[in-house]
Amino acid sequence: MTNRPVIFFDGVCVLCNIFADFILKRDKKNFFYLSTLQGEHAKKVLSPKHYENFNTIVYLKREKIYTRSDAILNILLDLGGLWKVCIVLFIFPKPIRDLI
Repeated sequence: MTNRPVIFFDGVCVLCNIFADFILKRDKKNFFYLSTLQGEHAKKVLSPKHYENFNTIVYLKREKIYTRSDAILNILLDLGGLWKVCIVLFIFPKPIRDLI
């Protein structure tokens, strides 16, 4: 397995697949590895509370797990470029960000 950060997403969710496609199109350096929450890799590296909850996104980076809005914002920061301006969204409390 690679040491690249892993984005776990719901493989049957249309919105999740749109986000995965969005990342793939912009990840010119192949920084990210994408995997579905329903896949075997998720079961190997995540706890059941993460891979059994399909209405979320999970980001595994350097053995740290981010979920929901924390995952999305950290992915955008790691994507680089103008996406780094998303760091300002961390000023909003996580429960509010997660609702959006």
